[in-house]
Amino acid sequence: MQNNPYIGPRPFERADGSNFFGRTRETRDLLSLIMAERVVLFYAQSGAGKTSLLNTQIIPALENEGFFVLPVARVGSDLPPGLREKTVKNIFVFSVWMGLMGKETPLSTLTGTTLSAAINSWKAQAPPDEDGDPRPPILILDQFEE
Repeated sequence: MQNNPYIGPRPFERADGSNFFGRTRETRDLLSLIMAERVVLFYAQSGAGKTSLLNTQIIPALENEGFFVLPVARVGSDLPPGLREKTVKNIFVFSVWMGLMGKETPLSTLTGTTLSAAINSWKAQAPPDEDGDPRPPILILDQFEE
């Protein structure tokens, strides 16, 4: 079935947005909250569709509103092979850093820089808005319960 909207036990991706529906109120409420507050904690039980809502509705809407959405990062991950545990000061910050910078980034860069530096590096890549001003960045940490 090519038109089956049920994709199985994986989150909807951005391209699946046309098949993701029925969350209009949640999308509106969450989007308003994100735009009004500096930090928003969006939580629900595992499998409730948080990642799907972010991928298909929230991230595209934030981009349409003029925000620069950084790559979605996670706080829980294993250390890459060859990296000793003692070289990482904070595994949670390291995981986010690795998610933002990508697994191709040299390990020396990942362990020698702060999360603030990673975010600033991405902010420098943000395309300007219509007035030439930098777009405000949004950092999304998904699967925070990990």
